[in-house]
Amino acid sequence: MPSLKTWIDPEDRAYPRGGFSRTGRARVRINPYRPELLAQIAGHVRAVRASVADSFFTIPARLRYQGKTIKGYLSMDTSDGEIDFTPERYQTMEEEQLATERGER
Repeated sequence: MPSLKTWIDPEDRAYPRGGFSRTGRARVRINPYRPELLAQIAGHVRAVRASVADSFFTIPARLRYQGKTIKGYLSMDTSDGEIDFTPERYQTMEEEQLATERGER
């Protein structure tokens, strides 16, 4: 049964405007590799901007929190039919490069 709390615009809404962006609402999940990122709002439903799906399982997305854009992806929770936003482990190329240099990646 589809949820009434979380939703995402259909993919065809992304094309007429010329951009590959659409809106929606998703429940925020904690990334187990970065639990401090968005921990304050985990479980809350927030507005997201989503792109066109890059695979069958996830959709690239972003949300704004405390004046910052948080990158992540949307996925469907099959147990309750909710759409979940999971933040990416590395938010910038610099973070990813530092982790690689330290051997964390």
